[in-house]
Amino acid sequence: SLSTDTDPRILWRVALHEAGHATIAAALHLGQITRLAITPQGGETHRRRANNECLLSDLEDDICYDLAGRAAERLVLGTISAGAGGPAHSDLAGATDKALKIETAYGLGPDGPVWVEAPAVVILQNTNLRGRVRKRLDRAEARAVKVLTQHRRTLEALAKALMAERSLNEEQIAAIVAGVGMTAGATKSEACAAGHPEPRDEAQTPSAN
Repeated sequence: SLSTDTDPRILWRVALHEAGHATIAAALHLGQITRLAITPQGGETHRRRANNECLLSDLEDDICYDLAGRAAERLVLGTISAGAGGPAHSDLAGATDKALKIETAYGLGPDGPVWVEAPAVVILQNTNLRGRVRKRLDRAEARAVKVLTQHRRTLEALAKALMAERSLNEEQIAAIVAGVGMTAGATKSEACAAGHPEPRDEAQTPSAN
C-alpha cells in the first residue's frame, strides 16, 4: 500500500503511470479524464469515455490508452513495473482482451469475419494467433511512447502535480493538458467498420496499478 512514508521513487512512478493515461487520452481525444489520484491502494485514473464508431482505429486507440501508463514509465524511468498487470481488470488484461477480440470476435483481423468462441487461455495456445496479438500490443505501446515523447513536458508536469496533490480533479487536469491534441505520432491507422463490438458507456474506469 502507499502512504506518506512511501519511497518517493515509487510515488513518482505511480504518478507518471497515471499521467501517461491522461496524456494519451488528451492526445487521442478519448474522452475526459475526470480524476487522477494516488491512494493507499495505488494509482487511479477515472475517464468519461468519448463515443466512437467502434472502428479498428478506435480499438487501437483504446489499446494505446491501456498501455500508456506502462509506456510513460518506460519513457521517463527507463524501466517498467508490474503496475499495468495483475488482476482481470488491469491495463494489460484490457489491452490483451481488445487485441484478441480484434482477431477472433470483431471480424477485424487477417481471418476476416471468422468468429471463435473459446476461452482466451485456449485461443492463445495457437502460437500464430498469440504472435499476432503480441504484435498488436507491442505496436500500441510503441505508439504510446512516441506520443508521450512528443508531449513529455505535459506528461511530467501532470505527474508532478499529481505527486504533490495526490488527487487532481477534471478542471486541474484539463488546465495542464490544454493544447495537447492529435499529432503525427497519434495519427489514426486505417479504419475498418466494426459493427458494434462492445458498448461505449461513459462510466469512470479506474486503472489498476
